[in-house]
Amino acid sequence: MGRKTIIVGNWKMNKNLAESRDFARELRQKLRTLPEGVEAGISPTLLAVGVAIEEMSGSDILVGAQEGYAVESGAFTGKVSMKMLKEAKAGKNQKNCEV
Repeated sequence: MGRKTIIVGNWKMNKNLAESRDFARELRQKLRTLPEGVEAGISPTLLAVGVAIEEMSGSDILVGAQEGYAVESGAFTGKVSMKMLKEAKAGKNQKNCEV
């Protein structure tokens, strides 16, 4: 068995929630079929992760966060822990999310 190819794109600090939903929906339609051994994923802005998870639910497209902080909790202004992302389903949504 050969190596698996994983292609993940993010949209940096672009797209509001509506644009993120539309983009994710369109991408899901375009990526209905992938070549064998290839996985695809997206990492939208943090605020759009939930929207992306909803749109990709039931598909094979991975959804992840652009950034996660390794410390579980504490006085880290503006940070979101990996634990928080997992609880928000941005780390585990059937097989749709990776952090």
